[in-house]
Amino acid sequence: NEVDMAKLFFNEKKAGVEGAILFWKGFSQPLSPANFGDPVAGTTAAHACLYDDAGDLVEMLSVDRAGEQCETDKPCWSARGSRVLLYLDKNRQADGVMKMVFSGGSQGGGKAFLKAKNLAKKGITSLPTGVVAKLSGLVAPTIQLVTDDGLCLSATMTAVQKDDGAQYKAQKKP
Repeated sequence: NEVDMAKLFFNEKKAGVEGAILFWKGFSQPLSPANFGDPVAGTTAAHACLYDDAGDLVEMLSVDRAGEQCETDKPCWSARGSRVLLYLDKNRQADGVMKMVFSGGSQGGGKAFLKAKNLAKKGITSLPTGVVAKLSGLVAPTIQLVTDDGLCLSATMTAVQKDDGAQYKAQKKP
């Protein structure tokens, strides 16, 4: 499922507080949370994959915490209404991911978002580092959100806005 708009941002400017944001918007076909799977009560895992210009895997961030508790008496995943799935984990145990949102929508609608961060001073260091170096020099990387239940949102970036060795920022515009 190709998307109309996407953003990719990795920040490794300061050691110990590295961060990542991935965003997909405008699905090419109608999608609902059922297309994502069931991470709330089922076994669905989600993976954010980054590919280089040649299509080779650069990095993967995995959230395989379906049905688990992330905070005391709070599930990692929750359904918000009939269109939204939300993952929250303050401790960022799954590859540094603190938040993931999937919002279904009609053709041209819908969005997905992932935010990850290390906080070394609090012992949170599961976000992989060295990703900016792997992305450096790329002009058209691809980001995908893939679930075990068959969802694949894909976007190839069309514009690199920052590539300075400490930060890499690119986007796809409609």
